Amino acid sequence: MSLSERILNILKELKDNAAEEIEGSIVVRSDGLVVSSLLPKGVEEKKIGSMVASIARSSERVCDELKSGEFTQVIVEGSNGKLVLSKTKRAFLGALVKKDANIGLVLIGMEKAKELLENELR
Repeated sequence: MSLSERILNILKELKDNAAEEIEGSIVVRSDGLVVSSLLPKGVEEKKIGSMVASIARSSERVCDELKSGEFTQVIVEGSNGKLVLSKTKRAFLGALVKKDANIGLVLIGMEKAKELLENELR
C-alpha cells in the first residue's frame, strides 16, 4: 500500500470517528502540495491545499512574532462551517467541519489522526 493510500485511510478513520461533525479533510505539506485528501465533491483539492499551507505558515509567523510558542492549531470560522487546521511534524492536517459541530470531538479525532500521520510521515 502506498503512502498516499495509508494517509487516505487515516483520513477515512478520522471521518468515521466524527462522522456527523467532519465533512472533509486534507493533509498538506508546508509548500502547499497535497499529500492526500478526502474532500466533498466540488471542492478543489489543489486550491484548498495551497490556502491551508498559506494559513498555516501565516499562523506560524504570528506565533513567532508574538513569541507565543510553536504554532499548534487554528480555527477559521465562517457562517456555514469551519476549517480546523493542526500542525504535525511534517505536514498540516485540515478538517472541514460543520457549522454547529462539537469542536471538542473534532479535536480529539484530529489528535489521534495526527499521531498516526506522524508515524507515516517520518
